[in-house]
Amino acid sequence: MKDNFKFRNNNQETIKIGIICDLNKSSGLGHFKRMNYLNLQLEKYGQKGVFLFDSKDRKFIKNFTSNQKVIFYSQGESRKKNTLKSLINKHKITTIILDSYLFDFQFEKKLSKYGAYIISIDDHLRKHVSNVVVSNRIGIKKNYKNQIWLTGSVYILAPKIKKIHKLKNVNTFNLKILFHAGGLSYYQKNKNFTENVLKVISKSGHILDIICSTSQSKKYIEKLSKKYKFKNRLKILPYLQNLKKKLGKYDLVVGPAGTITFETILAGTLPFTIPFQNDGRDSLQSWNSLGHLMHLT
Repeated sequence: MKDNFKFRNNNQETIKIGIICDLNKSSGLGHFKRMNYLNLQLEKYGQKGVFLFDSKDRKFIKNFTSNQKVIFYSQGESRKKNTLKSLINKHKITTIILDSYLFDFQFEKKLSKYGAYIISIDDHLRKHVSNVVVSNRIGIKKNYKNQIWLTGSVYILAPKIKKIHKLKNVNTFNLKILFHAGGLSYYQKNKNFTENVLKVISKSGHILDIICSTSQSKKYIEKLSKKYKFKNRLKILPYLQNLKKKLGKYDLVVGPAGTITFETILAGTLPFTIPFQNDGRDSLQSWNSLGHLMHLT
C-alpha cells in the first residue's frame, strides 16, 4: 500500500473513521482481513477507525474481532438508538470506508445522505456514488466529476514485503505444500479442482498441510484423503489465527485467489491459484503485474 495514502484533513486533525466490511459465514474473512490491516496503518497516522457491523451476524463476528473496536447496528428505522445513521452521528464518524459485495449503489447513496465522506474498495469495477474508489486493478481509467479513482497494484491492501524467501526445498519432488479454500474452507464449491489437487499430490512425494476451518470441510477432506490413500503425508489444520506469519515455511500455497494469495506473495512463497468464482472480480492481468504467473483462468 502506498505510504502517502493517508486519511488526513488539511489541519492534520484526527478523523473518526467507520469501517463497514463483509464478515459472515457466506462472505468469508478476506474483506475483514484487508480492512483490519488498513485500520492498523491508520492508527500509525494517528487516525481512529471503528468497525460497524450488522447485529444479525454478531455471534459469528465476535469470533474474529476480539482485538478491534466494534459497534453493532440494527437494520430499519424502528430502533432509532441503534440504527447505522444514529450511531454514525453519536460517534461523530465523518469518513466511511466500505469494503463489501453485499452492499450496493443504493446503500452508498444512503450513506452519502448521512453526510459521510465515503471511500469504496472495489473488486468488480462497479458504479459508485462514493467520493473515492480504490481498486487494485491495473489499466483502469475512470474519469468522473467529483469522484476520485485510485487504481493499480500499488493500492493492494496488504503488508509490505520485508524479504524474499528462497525456495525452501530444492528437491521439487518433495515439497511442503499448503492447500486452502479461503477463510471458510469452501472446498466443495471448487470440487473438481480440490479433488484433482489431492489426486496429483497423492501420487507424489510432497507433504501436504490443508486448512479445514469448519467441521464440514474437515469431513470432506478426510473422506478424500482415504480415497487417495494419503496415509501420513496429509495433515489437517484448523483455522490459523496468524496464518500470514506461517506462509513463509511452505514451498507452495494452493487455493482460490484472494487475500491469502497476496499474503503468500508477500511471504516470498509461490502461490498456485484459481478464481474463487467467475463473478467479475478476477483479473489475470492484475495478478501478472505482481509477478504471480501460476493463476489459472
